[in-house]
Amino acid sequence: MKKSEISWKNGVVTAWDIDELNLDKSIESQIDLLKEDLMQVRFGNTIILDLGWYPEFDPRGQFVLCVVREREWEKPIFQLKFRELSQFMPNLNRAIKSADGYVSY
Repeated sequence: MKKSEISWKNGVVTAWDIDELNLDKSIESQIDLLKEDLMQVRFGNTIILDLGWYPEFDPRGQFVLCVVREREWEKPIFQLKFRELSQFMPNLNRAIKSADGYVSY
């Protein structure tokens, strides 16, 4: 998956480690790619969209996709947990919309 394939609205990608993730393959066949720090996108000065796999490299893990205010990781504005790669893009688009909606431009 390439970051250029996604409409980030006003977000700026600051960390990206999922170029090799293939949404058409199984989780189990890609488990060595699934770690805690997969992606981070900044919206404005204070909103962060973050994606990770918890626990990392564990086939029983799950994606955790959240939107937080900077330094308020314990109180996410938006959070989704999911395992199915078919849910990846719909959930990411929901998170982008949420993150972008919290920023005043």
